[in-house]
This record gives sequence, structure tokens and C-alpha cells, in this order.
Amino acid sequence: MFARKAAVICVVALMAAAMIISGVHPVFADPPEFTDASGDEIIVSNVDELLAAVSGAESGGPKTILMQSGVYPLDDMIVIGAEGITVRGLSGNRDDVVLDGGSMYGGASHIFNVYASGFTVSDVSLCRVTNHAIQLQVDIDNVVMRNLHIYDAYEQLVKIPYDPGNMSRTCDNGIMEGCLLEYTAGTAPDYYTGGIDCHNAKNWIVRDSKNGHRFRNY
Repeated sequence: MFARKAAVICVVALMAAAMIISGVHPVFADPPEFTDASGDEIIVSNVDELLAAVSGAESGGPKTILMQSGVYPLDDMIVIGAEGITVRGLSGNRDDVVLDGGSMYGGASHIFNVYASGFTVSDVSLCRVTNHAIQLQVDIDNVVMRNLHIYDAYEQLVKIPYDPGNMSRTCDNGIMEGCLLEYTAGTAPDYYTGGIDCHNAKNWIVRDSKNGHRFRNY
């Protein structure tokens, strides 16, 4: 128990050292344009359309999914299974689009569970899950998290795992920028938590992001 707790504290400390802390919640007034290789986009306005768009992207459809403003209540995680998928809020204001797992206690386990490289998510809020808002699987590269509000996950908000049997399988070349990570109650519900829990990765950039509140509850 002590070793696990110490490891979590170490991860959180490393994250804090890597982040540029500012007093202003960074929001991109002019969000950058993201398009897939073909230039195709699809606009969605509810959960069913979002899930259908993700499924379509995995079978040759548009890989850039634009979300109209609103709350998107999720009963289960969204699995990203094809390379190069982008999900972003159409307005560019991350508070306009909320992907809500329902609860830290018995809600959806994740918002995004990422099994393919080149995933981008931007200009949305991700909240209220029992595990992680974003989880990468092992050996997933080139992930971009931009202008996100991530809050209220029972465990770590963002999880980057490792394969203890093959430490050469790393998650590389990720970017987190302009994000706010926090617990809205002012403290986490459990000690096993943190902002980014990054086990085995290379060449990540974390910038212009902020920890809103305490991440550990003792």
C-alpha cells in the first residue's frame, strides 16, 4: 500500500513540475482547424450520432467529428479503435460541449479509451467517471489533448499505462495544452488519483495547463 501510494505521489509531483501554471484558465479563442487526411468532417448533436460517427470513422467514414454544443450523457466508454480520429467541439469553447459519464460512483468507467494512435480531442469538457476520463492503451502515440476541461474522475483524470513484460512499448509524442484538470469539490474522493498518471512514455509536452484543486484526499 505504501509503495503504491508513494508511486502515485511521485507521478503527480512529476506532472506538476512539467506544467506551466497560470492564474488564467487558458481557452483558445481561435481554435486550430483539425481535418482528417481526406478533409471530410461530420457534425453530431447527440450521443447516438457521436457513437455512430466513431464507428463510421473506424470503417472508412470521416475521421473528424465535430460536436455541437450540449451535454452528452454516456452510459459506457467511447472506444477509439482507428488511427487519426479527431473529436472536437464545434464552437471552440470547451464549456459548450460536456461529455458526462454520470458519476464517479458507478457511472461510465471512462469517456475515451484509446486503442489507436493519432487521436485528437479538443474544445470539450470530460467529467464524472469511475476510472479515467482519457485512457491510452500501451504503445499508443501522437495523441493530442487541447483546450479540455477534465474533472471528477474517481481515479486519475488521464491514464498512460505500461506493459511490465515489455517496457519497450511506450506511448510517445503526446501533447496536452491549454487544459484545466480539477476536482470540483476542491479535493479528490480517494488517494489513488492524480492529473496525469504516466507510467512509460517518451517525448510528451504538457504546457499552458492548470491543476485546479488538490488531487489527493488523505
